[in-house]
Amino acid sequence: MDVQIAKNQEVIINEFSLIPMSYLGQLATGVDYFEIQLKTPESEENSEQKALLRIGSTEGAIERELSIRQTIGDYKLIGELITHTTEESVIIDLQSFQKSFCRINLTKQLPNETETQSENDDLEEEYYEEKPLTEDLSPKKHLVISHLPTEENSLEFWLQQEHTLETSLALASQICQCSRYLYQQGWCLVDISPQFIQLGTPIQIFDLTHIYPVEETLSIGILGNYSAPELSYGNYPIKPLMSSYMVASFLYHCIYYQPATIDEFKSLENSPFPQLYQLLKIGLSLIPEDRFSLDQFLNLLVQTRQQLRLKKHQWSVASFSTVGLSTSRLTNEDNYGFRQYKLGIEKTVMLAVVADGMGGTAKGEIASQVTVETIINEPIPPDLNSLENWQNWLNQLVEKANGEIMKQTKDGGTTCSVVCINNNQLMIAHVGDSRIWLQRNGYVCQLSEDHSMVAMLLASGQISYEETFDYPERGVLTRSLGSKAHLSPGYVQNLQRFEENYSVSLEDGDIIFLCSDGVWDLVSAAEIAEKIEQGIPLQSSVDQVRELILQRGANDNATLLALQFHSHPINYC
Repeated sequence: MDVQIAKNQEVIINEFSLIPMSYLGQLATGVDYFEIQLKTPESEENSEQKALLRIGSTEGAIERELSIRQTIGDYKLIGELITHTTEESVIIDLQSFQKSFCRINLTKQLPNETETQSENDDLEEEYYEEKPLTEDLSPKKHLVISHLPTEENSLEFWLQQEHTLETSLALASQICQCSRYLYQQGWCLVDISPQFIQLGTPIQIFDLTHIYPVEETLSIGILGNYSAPELSYGNYPIKPLMSSYMVASFLYHCIYYQPATIDEFKSLENSPFPQLYQLLKIGLSLIPEDRFSLDQFLNLLVQTRQQLRLKKHQWSVASFSTVGLSTSRLTNEDNYGFRQYKLGIEKTVMLAVVADGMGGTAKGEIASQVTVETIINEPIPPDLNSLENWQNWLNQLVEKANGEIMKQTKDGGTTCSVVCINNNQLMIAHVGDSRIWLQRNGYVCQLSEDHSMVAMLLASGQISYEETFDYPERGVLTRSLGSKAHLSPGYVQNLQRFEENYSVSLEDGDIIFLCSDGVWDLVSAAEIAEKIEQGIPLQSSVDQVRELILQRGANDNATLLALQFHSHPINYC
């Protein structure tokens, strides 16, 4: 029994009720596309959905698609079929979808108006008999039903909207990934239809009619928006480099909002950054052998997208260190240092330390100087591939500094406050009562603990906060470097009490302060935050803090190191 396909006429296929609504055209060789209203066996009454019906020969594009679908099974980038069947005879009534007629409106210049009027009366509009747009010579057909993306959720609609370069690379990567997977199964996807690709995570490709077995020789040429130019000639074997061209052509469309043509290649020089120029120039080469393989192309697309997502990290640094005004402290026993490492375009490391020496005469100065030099001059190992490894390395630096103090001075000691920022991940290693503060949006948080007698008594409730300012043993430390040959586990404080992974993520504009007790004993964190004003250079703000300390007596050495974090997208142009 013939299956009749006509507009608004219900057809039953495998218990599915479908009503063709519009004819979309013959969008692949020998395949007719229809938008239909579909009612599934599980649908509620009067509940219908739009779907895509494709009808094609049992020896053509639909047959190839069904073959590859049977091979790959469920693959995340290819949308599943709702149902399909094969019918011995399918008759498509194209006249029901589109009225085709010719209008005759001929005029003729005649010698007088009467004759002209008479002739015009005879030449009235004529309508020719409607004829089918195509003639179906092969009655046995596959009928395939799949989902149809809504207009707003289709790749075709997305291509017409403003979109980011990162999203373009993400979509091109998925199409390349799908093409590579199909090639691994022995097939090449040489063109795509964006109106039948649904956006999502991941995308869903519903139409695979532009797929051919590898090395199959075509008898006819193929012209498509994204197909390689050599496909326009017949008798050319299918190669995976045709899929590479298709991916590059799609990426070109994403970037320039129009499909690539040979005449348009010169505009590649205006690509957003050099990597894209290289990808497109090689991917769209007219010489197939010069193009990327699918494996190469996928890796390069992923790498390029990762580079786009990277941010450039920079630092503003300001500092002061003063011996103070006390007549009993004629030597500045404070030392500090910082060093910025550039580990390729994608990684910046900032290492900074403040050390407040103690022990009298030159002992404290030597201890703090040795600590700073040991930490700042130590090279970064190449195998620090986790935050835990970075933290262990920081602890080892402090251990090494402690050992150097024991070697170079007797009875000398120092505090040690170290920060290490790997891109935007802040870690610390801290011993003593120097402090590490983080300022964000005008608020200041103390990241370090005070390893002092006063802090211990305050924590245990033995003294009040007000009593800490005048406590007799205010300057007595419970932890320092140079006081013991080996540091016990937990002796060096990290940020694990804030974050399990030992780090705090910095945001653009954050400021890290490292300071000795000569600063925080006279100026509070809130007062420092007030001095850091937007629009004023960081060094100017830090100088104001120095002046305030001197105004308040500066009875101790005072050192402040301020590091402001800046993060912004990398400009590849």
